[in-house]
Amino acid sequence: FLEQRRVEAFGMFFEVENSLDLYSLFVSPKFRKRGIATTIIDFAINHCKKNNLIKIVLEVNEKNTKALNFYIGKSFTKIGRRKNYYQLGKNYYDAILMEKKI
Repeated sequence: FLEQRRVEAFGMFFEVENSLDLYSLFVSPKFRKRGIATTIIDFAINHCKKNNLIKIVLEVNEKNTKALNFYIGKSFTKIGRRKNYYQLGKNYYDAILMEKKI
């Protein structure tokens, strides 16, 4: 999503075997709550359907409750955890692994 020649939102996905891995999803704070992230996820779902991919997988920092709630609202389910995966300053946080079956 471009605004005045600046990237304000993006999603990076990689096809791996029969799934789509969400590597990164970002929406600039001033553009949040406008449905942009939902549009990106919907595009990914449609890509999966067209290419016979069976799921979308991702990981998210356990402390990122806004992202966790967003993905849960999009019918992603928690499937695992990577202990102490993210480091922020001197603190370590788990990565929550999630998937959405298509």
